Amino acid sequence: MLQSKKSRKRRTPLFSPLAHVDYVATALKLDLDPSGTHLAHSVGKGAAMQVAYELQTKDFSKKFRSSRKMSDLSNKALDKFIKVNQVLGDFDFRLPSPDIRPHRCSPRDRALLRARSLIHHVLGDFDEHEWFTGCKHSSGVSLGIKFQDTSLTAKWETRMTCTARARPLLLRYVMWDTTLRSLFGTPNFEIVEGSRATTVPKDDRSDRLICIEPTGNMYLQQGLASVITARLRKFGIDIKWQQRLHRRLALVSSVTGRLATIDWASASDSVAVDVCKFLLPPIWFEVLSAVRCSSVLVRGKAMTPAMISSMGIAFTFPLETLIFWALAVSTVSLTDDSSTSCLAECQTFRNDITVFGDDCILPTFAARDYMDIMSSVGFTVNSEKSFFGEYRFRESCGLDAFEFRNVRPYHIRAPSGSSPRALEAWLYTVFNGLLKKYISYFGDLTYVYDKYAFKYLAALFRSAGFTLRVIPVDYPDDSGLKWRGDRRLLDYFVKSDGQPCACSDVLQDMHGTCTFQFLRYIYPHQNPNPNKALELWRALKFPGGDKASTFGDPIRIGGKYVVAIGESFKFFSDN
Repeated sequence: MLQSKKSRKRRTPLFSPLAHVDYVATALKLDLDPSGTHLAHSVGKGAAMQVAYELQTKDFSKKFRSSRKMSDLSNKALDKFIKVNQVLGDFDFRLPSPDIRPHRCSPRDRALLRARSLIHHVLGDFDEHEWFTGCKHSSGVSLGIKFQDTSLTAKWETRMTCTARARPLLLRYVMWDTTLRSLFGTPNFEIVEGSRATTVPKDDRSDRLICIEPTGNMYLQQGLASVITARLRKFGIDIKWQQRLHRRLALVSSVTGRLATIDWASASDSVAVDVCKFLLPPIWFEVLSAVRCSSVLVRGKAMTPAMISSMGIAFTFPLETLIFWALAVSTVSLTDDSSTSCLAECQTFRNDITVFGDDCILPTFAARDYMDIMSSVGFTVNSEKSFFGEYRFRESCGLDAFEFRNVRPYHIRAPSGSSPRALEAWLYTVFNGLLKKYISYFGDLTYVYDKYAFKYLAALFRSAGFTLRVIPVDYPDDSGLKWRGDRRLLDYFVKSDGQPCACSDVLQDMHGTCTFQFLRYIYPHQNPNPNKALELWRALKFPGGDKASTFGDPIRIGGKYVVAIGESFKFFSDN
């Protein structure tokens, strides 16, 4: 009885983060106001600083989610998904006949035919061996597999959910994978109707919808994603490195204006089945159709999706990249008088036409034609995130560029919990994140010591009675205060104003190695019985390692921050 009362007892949080967000936002305005005299040392003074100030003060708390809004945002995302699916199902695509001669077509139909030809050339022949070689389980949830345990052992030993169309392909895979069959036998399958729609947090204004797929379908989808990604890489679209390329091009284009950055609304949910059937080779379309779910459970009711896939399906991102890229290349080939074919255009504009999911970059002169063609096949441009005019602002892959400066604001997020250590980790995250952003605004670290935001955060830290943990700069933001050896940064926390702050020790041995305390988020419960046969199978199938499929994963129950001991021989490094 006493134990149950203790378990029901709730500890009062040290402070409410939501109550302090407005105060930090006010301090930001005081620090970044371009009219202030304290900006004498700012390297961003001028138009770029003005843009940075406007974005930072407007979007500072954009991703701070209040628990009171979660259910409303989830319902809003589900309603939007239903509406997008209905609009897509009723859309008149007016796709041209593949047999029609290009010179008899309108420019729009000619672009679609060229994109179709390019996609056929990129994908080429379907190779079942290549497909099966790339099949694997992801580290995410699936139907029948809960978030608490998504280890490889759980996914193979639990009855594997799959659709009726995917089951023969899974059996074919088991016959192909002799190692799996000899070590583990044929898995038990559970036939399900389709996937289930749910939502995940995005920001304080909206949720992102994803579909939780059957386990077996996801396994096959991962293989298709691997093949499409490899085929794209041969044509200069390397998804692994695209983000870095996009950010560099956005910075350059914020000065030259030569390239446009185009973004789309609900792009993952807008790739229509009819469009894919027209653009893709028949065998590819048949396989994609076989491993996708033809039914989605939304609020307990089955719905037939008009899109080929959605977020949560492994091949959604590479397929979306392929289609958007092919349509961009075909559009540019029509507007460029010197172009002879899409393949020639791939080489001519190799560094100017690039796509990462729905994040598209192409020459400015073709931007409007591209948006018109995309709109004609069901896509909706996101005007708030698309830039192609005279205004020297570009946005791509999480970078906001203006006059060759990254003016992306720092977004404060809610802490992971209300325990003292979770709040301590939250303060470290905010302080370290703002410190990096202030250095980009004001230049050298010297000029951040008189800022209101840091004074307020340090006072909040001291009033809560936390012990300051100093960590190297290469540790995660929530582990402690990142220190580059400047004592003035510590003065924010340890100065005595009636509430002095204790500081954990940093010990250095004769070899220069430092020992220190830091916060680490862990799940204390471990997977008790990993399957050794499956571990051997994975090692044989992926000799180089497969980071997505893991063994002995922590069971995601009772996650919390703990104090850990770290060692570093480059504690004071600025790298």
